[in-house]
Amino acid sequence: MNGLSNIHWFGHASFFFVDEKGNKIYFIDPFQLKSRAKEKANLIFITHSHSDHFSQNDIDEIISDKTVIIAPQDVLEKINIEKKEK
Repeated sequence: MNGLSNIHWFGHASFFFVDEKGNKIYFIDPFQLKSRAKEKANLIFITHSHSDHFSQNDIDEIISDKTVIIAPQDVLEKINIEKKEK
């Protein structure tokens, strides 16, 4: 199998998936996770700053000290990374 596996849709534009070797955990626009996400993110992609795509509360649920966030500059300026958990 090439590409990605274990793709989970959380609703709206929010997705979670793992690469085919299970090495990386990716989130796209985490929103309304409601503790459904049990894994900490290796990568978080945020497409834009609308509240249903960029949710600090949801980011706080999945961020760790090793998480990389990929987002537009205006989103990066708003993210509170001080709340990171190990």
